[in-house]
Amino acid sequence: MLKWPDLEIACRLEHNQLERMKDTIEWLDCLHVTKKGCRLAHLVDSSKVGCHAERTNAYYFAIWFTNSKPTTFVWMANRNKPVNGRGSKLSLRRNGIIVLTDVDGTTVWQSNTTSSTDATRAELLDSGNLVLKDSSDTILWQTFDIPTDTLLPFQKLTKGKRLVSSRNLGYASGYYSLYFDSDNVLRMVFDGPDISSLYWPSPDPLSNIFQQGRTNLNSTRIAMFDDEGSFDSSDFLRFSASDFGFGVLRRLTIDYDGNLRLYSLNNVTGLWSVSWEAIRRKCDVRGLCGRNAICVYTPEARCACPPGYEINDPSDWTGGCKTRFNITCNASKSEQVKFVGLPQTDFYGYDLQVVLTPISFNACRDLCLKACNCSGFSYRLTGEGFCFTKGILYNGIQIRSFPATLYLKVPVRLQIPDYPTLVFNSSFTCESPKANVLLGTTSMYDITEKKATTNFKVELGRGGSGAVYMGILADERVVAVKRLGAIFQGDEEFLAELNFGLAKLSQRGAPNSEFSRIRGTKGYMAPEWALNLPITAKVDVYSYGVVILEMVKGIRLSNWVVDYDEVREVELTKFVRIMKSRILDVEESWVEDTVDPRLQGKFNKNQAATLIKIGLACVEEDRNRRPTMESVVQTLLKFED
Repeated sequence: MLKWPDLEIACRLEHNQLERMKDTIEWLDCLHVTKKGCRLAHLVDSSKVGCHAERTNAYYFAIWFTNSKPTTFVWMANRNKPVNGRGSKLSLRRNGIIVLTDVDGTTVWQSNTTSSTDATRAELLDSGNLVLKDSSDTILWQTFDIPTDTLLPFQKLTKGKRLVSSRNLGYASGYYSLYFDSDNVLRMVFDGPDISSLYWPSPDPLSNIFQQGRTNLNSTRIAMFDDEGSFDSSDFLRFSASDFGFGVLRRLTIDYDGNLRLYSLNNVTGLWSVSWEAIRRKCDVRGLCGRNAICVYTPEARCACPPGYEINDPSDWTGGCKTRFNITCNASKSEQVKFVGLPQTDFYGYDLQVVLTPISFNACRDLCLKACNCSGFSYRLTGEGFCFTKGILYNGIQIRSFPATLYLKVPVRLQIPDYPTLVFNSSFTCESPKANVLLGTTSMYDITEKKATTNFKVELGRGGSGAVYMGILADERVVAVKRLGAIFQGDEEFLAELNFGLAKLSQRGAPNSEFSRIRGTKGYMAPEWALNLPITAKVDVYSYGVVILEMVKGIRLSNWVVDYDEVREVELTKFVRIMKSRILDVEESWVEDTVDPRLQGKFNKNQAATLIKIGLACVEEDRNRRPTMESVVQTLLKFED
């Protein structure tokens, strides 16, 4: 078991002092806040309790780590009201109540000690727990019962107790809390000035707590972590530190950004590292960006105002955005409105109406038009149309995988670009603020492309990233122009894809070259990537073969799964093995049985057989047995009509 260094109490109160000083007992000069850094501890300790100076003349009664950089508090009595450094004092009364008074004599904080015996001393235990004890060594009061924003090892979080975050980077109480809800589940909630919103575990109605590994079938409501870094809760929430084991000082803190993190201290550098965190995607935390604002990854989480809105306070995004317009809506006069679409965007919660039965886009729009208090609507197309009309706009998020478009209601008179943008002014990283960035559904074409396509009039097709339009250039050449619907990838994704593409230009094993083993499902990648073999043009031949086979078969086959040094056989390899066997056995129906049944036999059998054989040749595991793309093209041209 890890023990913190033994702590000596510099200002211990003995029983005879209590008798001599009558009702109010001052903790000697040390606890008069007149000397900078008065503490109950040796200088060699890893933790201290006392009066910590935050500014020139502002003090907090707190417990903190002394060997961390910067100073890290684990408990604070007067976090919302520091005391004056000249004349304020901390005293212990006969009934065991600790009282912190300011220079004018007002009580800033006091303990809720209730005991029939007198307190004789205060001790800071090895665990970091400050306790009051009587003459029989019974604990009358302890800081472990009134946590601030942090839990220490073996400190229990139970019914009625909360961890409350700080406000921004200060010490005052913030808007985020960790507590046991009435349903016996450990939750985090954003409790802001205007709204309250649960966000962890996910409140998504399509994913209940049992699917998230929790249970409400308990009544104990207790959670804590041990000195090895293992956390256990009565609602079945369990996790361990990434550096699991003895010998590491740890703390569990709900940070000012609303995330719960387990930290481990490096005793050499004094720096903290995150060894576990509850929420990986920062935008899943409610309240980060305030009312009307949208949280977007660029790739770091940043706040943005939608078209027609502007930030309330550039120094505090929790204030959100305000409208640059007013919409008149009453019985005598209603202003004409329009809707501005923001793909892959939504405001969670506070829906006026939810329609989960199939509904058309126009019908969903009309629901919002008829409601004066409707700020917009979200239309989700996942096979069938779902409609969510919005009232107040909180918890905005834009994420690439979200299958819906948000339509905000604005006046017709408001000038909005055809391709609206989001303005970003802030991020949640520790980096210095960057210049404003315009992202979102940004326009990626110039006037020449717009003219050539007759304002994108003739649509040839549509894919996941946008539509393709027919155009005619000035020299009468016919071209296809793709107008990208949205660009959400940031520098990190772009550089990753660029590095992947340029890898073929490098020689594995050459000087100054370094390759890491690839893990996970890799789609259309050749085995060379996973097995650390030289990369040649044959990797593209392999990918082409997978595409050919999937086109013919009509299903996805590209599921190479790589786990360290083992490549497990999956759908593609099984398919190739079976097809080769059927071709060698000269089965008459092998082509018909292979081609996508949705074609209902309406295809050229010889062409299909050739495509299958080309695909099988292209996905040979031995790259030397794969054909060149030149020979593939020559074979295909023989069947050109």
